Amino acid sequence: MSTPTTKLSLYKLSLHNPSRMTDEDIIGIFTVRQRLLNHILADIAAEKPRSRALHHLIIGRRGMGKSALLRRIEAELRKDSYSSRFIPLVFAEEQYSVDRLSKFWLNCLDSLADAHERTGDKAAADAIDVTIRSLPPAPASQEEAAAKASLEAFLKAAESTARRPVLLVDNLQLVFERLPKAQQHILRELLMRPGCPILIGASPSALPESQDYGAPFYDQFKVRYLERLSEDEMRQLMLHLAEVFDRPDVRDRVLAHPRRITVLRQLTGGNPRTTVTLFFLYAEDFAPGVFGDLQNLLDRVTPLYKALFEELSVQQQVIASAIANRWDPVTARQLSEDTGLPITGISPQLDRLERIGFIEKVSLQGQSSTGFLITERFFNVWFLMRLGSRRNRQAVEYLTRLIDTVWDEHERARMAQSLLVKEELQSGDWLLVQALHPLLDSATADDLRRRLELLSASDAEARRKLEEAFDFVGLHPATLAFADMRKKLHDLVPEHAPVTPEEFSSLLLGDRRSLRKDQVQQIASSTTKLTMEQVDAAVMSAKFGREIDEFLFSEEASIWFAERLASGQIRSLQNAEDWSRAFLQAPRDYATFALMADTLPPEAGRRLMQPALERVFEVLEPARNASSGAWRQWGKTLCENLGLINESQTAYQVALEIDPTNVEAWIGLGDLSRWHRRDPVAAECAYNEACKHSRHDNKPFIKLGLMLLDLPGRQADALKALNRTFSEGEVNADALFGLVILSRDHLGDLTEAKKRFELLQLTRFGETDAYQINKGLIGAYDANWGNACDAWSTVIQRHGRQGIPPETMHEWLRTTAVLVHLGLGSEFLSFLKHWEAHQKFRPWYEALSALNSGDRLLLQNIAPEVRETAEKLYDEIDRRLQMLPEKTRRRPLATATTKKRKK
Repeated sequence: MSTPTTKLSLYKLSLHNPSRMTDEDIIGIFTVRQRLLNHILADIAAEKPRSRALHHLIIGRRGMGKSALLRRIEAELRKDSYSSRFIPLVFAEEQYSVDRLSKFWLNCLDSLADAHERTGDKAAADAIDVTIRSLPPAPASQEEAAAKASLEAFLKAAESTARRPVLLVDNLQLVFERLPKAQQHILRELLMRPGCPILIGASPSALPESQDYGAPFYDQFKVRYLERLSEDEMRQLMLHLAEVFDRPDVRDRVLAHPRRITVLRQLTGGNPRTTVTLFFLYAEDFAPGVFGDLQNLLDRVTPLYKALFEELSVQQQVIASAIANRWDPVTARQLSEDTGLPITGISPQLDRLERIGFIEKVSLQGQSSTGFLITERFFNVWFLMRLGSRRNRQAVEYLTRLIDTVWDEHERARMAQSLLVKEELQSGDWLLVQALHPLLDSATADDLRRRLELLSASDAEARRKLEEAFDFVGLHPATLAFADMRKKLHDLVPEHAPVTPEEFSSLLLGDRRSLRKDQVQQIASSTTKLTMEQVDAAVMSAKFGREIDEFLFSEEASIWFAERLASGQIRSLQNAEDWSRAFLQAPRDYATFALMADTLPPEAGRRLMQPALERVFEVLEPARNASSGAWRQWGKTLCENLGLINESQTAYQVALEIDPTNVEAWIGLGDLSRWHRRDPVAAECAYNEACKHSRHDNKPFIKLGLMLLDLPGRQADALKALNRTFSEGEVNADALFGLVILSRDHLGDLTEAKKRFELLQLTRFGETDAYQINKGLIGAYDANWGNACDAWSTVIQRHGRQGIPPETMHEWLRTTAVLVHLGLGSEFLSFLKHWEAHQKFRPWYEALSALNSGDRLLLQNIAPEVRETAEKLYDEIDRRLQMLPEKTRRRPLATATTKKRKK
């Protein structure tokens, strides 16, 4: 993408009428359809003065960019490289008045006059006006003569320009629908003459006049389809607009929240017009979450969609409502049942709705009937959210949240592996193991590790009591203004509490761990005074966290950062301006910057302003002659806290150049390759190097084993790596968990799996969702379906409306694959339906349903917004299913049809 040389004002961006934009403006903002534009322009440039024209038909749904593409072609044809040979003629977007050929040619004359006027040739424009006045409208009985006269006038006026006309006709289907078939044949004959005008039309759907054998324009157009934007194209468009309109804040928001684009693309159908609407929203304000983005988009498109719906006849509105309410493709017979209208009356209306591009036909897998869908998918989402029932609105909300969970799998998997079953604090792990350990003798390092584990255990106990005292799932995540939140916390403290209200609010607001979990806002949203138990739990948690930070970093750094948080100068993890200001104002010592960087979420570096990021590098980046451990620590900070993957890889490589035996650097490089580069081969090489140099640390063997566990055909190698931890006498929750999966699902040794699972209960893993999910799976192996459902219900009830936490989604997918493998897919579907998963977690439910039936193509029968995520989940479950051995299967599987749907 070339860098624009000029910046535009936002008011120049037209959402619905590209014709009002200047040539320079449309050229400046046009980006995602560039390849198609180049192909069409190349075809035009290849035309000779007397060649038989190659005509083009651009087909795309409403909002897919047809008008913008025609306007961009027009602007290009006025450039010097084309203007000596071609003259673009633009028509009104809606050609409602053209019901006969004479009017079509008169419109061509009008457009030619407009073209002369645009270039300042007023005399030529006036001459055409005189010609038009000499050709008054003729009655239908004289249409043949009138059409001939207006055509001759147009060809004569065009010939005087010594340039070939290029007719740019939007909504060409309106012209063809209104022209009598005899006149369509006349028009075709003219457009086949050497040197005739070149026709480039746009339509929301394919034209029967160009597709049906024997139709006037059969095979006369080179058809171009405007497909929905890919995720990359949607992001590219947003970033391009941010650059053109000089909005670096919008650029930062897009880069800082990549998953939002993923979710919104599925819900909006990758529609360019909706993407531009999203840019307007990002330029004005920024919602706290992806569901807020969706709500804002719905508000913005309501006037347009309401007017679009009201243009339909009453009967068409009834039918369109029934289609939208179904969401999935629906047959004419089902519509008859839903509306009470006879099928003979529905079919003609469906034809009309299809011709205007409001609905489209789709084939249904396993059915002979044709299905019908709302063409513009975001209209369907709007209808469900604004005009649908409460149940429909909930279905869209659940879908949004589930997609948000599923579509960042490498980040989610990393969260699961590094946080879910960890028995010690991450902050302690990174400072001691990765920074101090390479610099100390083994005895000193072991002493420090033991001391740190005691602190971590205390902190973990404090966190556990805090979560027991407060029902964080049940509380509303209110987004209180900071001053209101401080006052609310102040008012929640009961009389005779062991701390003053001011001390309580300062402790909680200064607790960086609660900031990362949004727990302070949730506590502040309580509607009643806190109990003494709740106050004690919150205070103990905050104080233990402060004590650990003082040990890991420094007392001065801990105090400075806590005061910064407590005073509201960093209001949230996502506030880039607050973070940037904090880094620029912080004392320039390593401990303070390391503490702040450790608090930043992944990829936060892309949110920081450049001066702040430069300051972080200035303070934290080691000197070239620093230790290998210092460079390894810097590599971890770059990857996990600043999101700078290339720079992180370089830092790890420097660490290994200094000390090729640095185990933690090899592990860091392996994690980077596995989760960020998605390169298991490189990750395995790095983990193997770490294993080679590791003397007493089993961590690299656990990392290697857990990765190999999920690779086809590598389970034996995974078992070997994980078993090493037990030969060394260590009981590690990560390794135990991997061995439970291997024994149970791959080796068929349920007795051994149960023994190891009992040991897991004694670790922190016993309190996690993953423990309950696997407890249910063991119940399924034991043919105790009641116990299985009880365990799974515990997890679902624990999270309520919040849905599935991202870090446990992979465990549910593993469980789903095993249950299908055991022949229990139907039973699991019934369980999920009991918990309304067919609505709350619909893509997952549909993926399992199709897999259980053995036919992936059944996913074609569901709404596109649901289908893409369902296909992703189907493929992931199926991948895991294929790794399970035949010897552990309980029932035969349905014959799977894994053919992917046609694009």
